[in-house]
Amino acid sequence: MRSTMAIALWIFVFASDALAVDGVLEINHACATSAGCFGGDAAGYPVTIDGSAGRSYRLTSDLVVPDQNTDGLVVSSPGVSIDLNGFQIIRSSCVGQTTSCLSIGSGVGVKVSAASIHGVSVRHGSIVGMGSDAATLGDQAEARSLSTRWNGGNGIDAGSNAIVSHCSASGNALGIVLGDSSTISDSVISTTIPGTGLQVGDNAIVARNTIEHSSSTGLIAGANCFVVGNVLDSNGAGIGAGASCTVSQNSLRNNNSDGITAGAYSRVHGNSVQNCITCLVLPATAGYSDNTLSGNASGGVNAGGNVCGGAICP
Repeated sequence: MRSTMAIALWIFVFASDALAVDGVLEINHACATSAGCFGGDAAGYPVTIDGSAGRSYRLTSDLVVPDQNTDGLVVSSPGVSIDLNGFQIIRSSCVGQTTSCLSIGSGVGVKVSAASIHGVSVRHGSIVGMGSDAATLGDQAEARSLSTRWNGGNGIDAGSNAIVSHCSASGNALGIVLGDSSTISDSVISTTIPGTGLQVGDNAIVARNTIEHSSSTGLIAGANCFVVGNVLDSNGAGIGAGASCTVSQNSLRNNNSDGITAGAYSRVHGNSVQNCITCLVLPATAGYSDNTLSGNASGGVNAGGNVCGGAICP
């Protein structure tokens, strides 16, 4: 009898925090709307992660928030990892929608409670129809394989030293914003109205992304950035880079204003730019070479090997 009671107590203790398995705590709509999913989380949305129950979390169902002014997950502890596990955080009126359900409000899918919360990781799932950002993360954040669409703010907003890869932001009011010394690669940003597609701070790496149909500039980069191998199509303007940047091997077309604008001491080479009002806008202290241009090349230093509208640039 005593042995049976001991086993029952063991099961209760180790199953009480949302069926924690191998240190990973589970989050689902049922626990979110009933008693709370684990210690530190009260019933109802948002699900609050204060780190007292653990550092690693995994969704086991979609999280359906009631309206555009309600958050999905709020993280108030650094170093938290959240695996969406193929599920989505979605506003209730967006469930089953196949066209945009964007509605402006204050709700965020996953957000840190303060800018000082760092090292939060979110991966492998979707965030749909929040009133504000899909994900608002702090410094040293990581977002991988995250799909965001129809949100009223940014798809991803992260601080310095962030890493974003294999993500998508489609049909959001704003695109992706990252702080200094961040890296974004192999991601797709599409149909950002009315905002900029992608904006990064100083010392950032921007590689192999696709940015299209942003009503403002497709890509804005700070100083001393490395912008390489990106594809930009049908944006308000193409690439706007700060001083001392390397802008190389990018392909741009059908941008409604300037193709590539870069700051002092930047190096712009090996790009393909077509169907623009002014293809290159560079100060005299910048250099460009071996770009294929279809349009006007204004400003900058002609280092040779440039083609403007099928002819050698003057």
